[in-house]
Amino acid sequence: MKDLYKRLLEFTKCGVCQYTFDKGEILYANPGFVEMLGLGISHKELEGKLIKNVMVLVKGEKSIRKLLDEKGEIRGLEYHFRTRTGKDKWVILDAVINKSFTDAGKIVEAKACDITEIKYREMLKAQRLESIGILAGGIAHDFNNILTAILGNISLVKMESGGKKKLTDLLEEAEKASLSARKITQQFLTFAKGGVPLRKTINISHVVKDTSSISVRGGNVKCSFEVQKDLWPVRVDDGQVSQVINNLVINAEQAMPAGGKILIKIKNAVVKKDRILPLKAGKYVVISIKDNGVGISKQNLRKIFNPYFTTKENGRGLGLAVSYSVVLNHAGVITVDSKARKGTTFCIYLPADESGKVKEAPREKKVYPVKCRILFMDDEAIVRKIAGEMLEYIGCKADLVKNGKEAVLKYKAALKSKNPYNLVILDLTVSKGIGGKETVKELKKIDPDVKAVITSGYSYDPALVHYRKMGFLAAIKKPFSIEDLNKVLLRVLKEKGKTSSR
Repeated sequence: MKDLYKRLLEFTKCGVCQYTFDKGEILYANPGFVEMLGLGISHKELEGKLIKNVMVLVKGEKSIRKLLDEKGEIRGLEYHFRTRTGKDKWVILDAVINKSFTDAGKIVEAKACDITEIKYREMLKAQRLESIGILAGGIAHDFNNILTAILGNISLVKMESGGKKKLTDLLEEAEKASLSARKITQQFLTFAKGGVPLRKTINISHVVKDTSSISVRGGNVKCSFEVQKDLWPVRVDDGQVSQVINNLVINAEQAMPAGGKILIKIKNAVVKKDRILPLKAGKYVVISIKDNGVGISKQNLRKIFNPYFTTKENGRGLGLAVSYSVVLNHAGVITVDSKARKGTTFCIYLPADESGKVKEAPREKKVYPVKCRILFMDDEAIVRKIAGEMLEYIGCKADLVKNGKEAVLKYKAALKSKNPYNLVILDLTVSKGIGGKETVKELKKIDPDVKAVITSGYSYDPALVHYRKMGFLAAIKKPFSIEDLNKVLLRVLKEKGKTSSR
């Protein structure tokens, strides 16, 4: 039996070694351990040397001795060290202190399986994904600027339609399509940039129903809904959650190529501490999406949320990874139950917002006149043009500039002429010159009480969430409608006091 163990240790690619706990003197090392360290000596020659002389601790990593001191053993730890030849290594480490004392004192027995090649592949994928994220961010910015012009014009035509139902219905469909179009780049942005959720308290059933209906439109699959009465509100980024629903509904549709029905249930649930789910105890809203399709094999079920994993011929393997990331960012969890040829059910748990009830938006969107003077900054001419027309329709007098330098000069001139602006709207990023964040700092030097709103086509930018820290009173995402603009103006103009830019 000893010969068998010896052959196994010498054959395995994983590094195995024994060394003294106190001094770190190597008592035994198999060939795999020597090969991993790249020392160019035999495993016998390694015996008697000190661990600290053959591997270097990488900054930020705790020493193995310290980890063993804390826990007594190490199991399945991803560990990063550097060999004496200067090569970075990543291993999966298992180690334990042998309680049988010898003349050398306590003995550490360790096994390290080299995952360096896998780690480098992961880093290469991450770099590629980051590049995709940068590209997608630029596309999203330009795309949202164009959509702002489209959506703005639709909004104005709606206002001039005279309430004609057929025309209004068509315009509302075009408006919905415009708002859905901005989701094209959102999957890349959320996964690659870790998009910050722009949360608001809503009834999630409206988002689920609207998104699901659009996702299966024109196909041979239909959605049916069961929604609990008195559904608890949730505080979420409706755009990101809509993206999750879209991913799951499209997956369900593709699982039923011959057609069928997707059953979507939305209900309240109380999660207790003893539940298996990795959730804090409390109230949740659960969205379940069930299909009767081909199902997922047991082998694939464990991998479906992994980035790049896909069973589809032209798939990219990002949809479910993005969905998992979004739900996790909302302090929720997503589960799956599936059997081959018997269908699949995904469940999304989102924390309920117990702070208050949702204020349902009125069905008819109205615009209320705002008499004020506004300075609007954006580097895109099409955005300036439509914003100017929308502001004029609302009742504002607007001056339009293309960068921060022009904005500061205009603002100074207005103050000097005793005809100041009531509010400024600044684009976050401009192609030439200073953007919104730098501009508002300059404006505050001139007028500490300036009322400023930030706007951006980069929907993942943290400035849209933490706008008050930047010195703004509100944020508005592109594309925006005339109603969105009107709502923000009314709220900001009512605010009193200074903002904090700390």
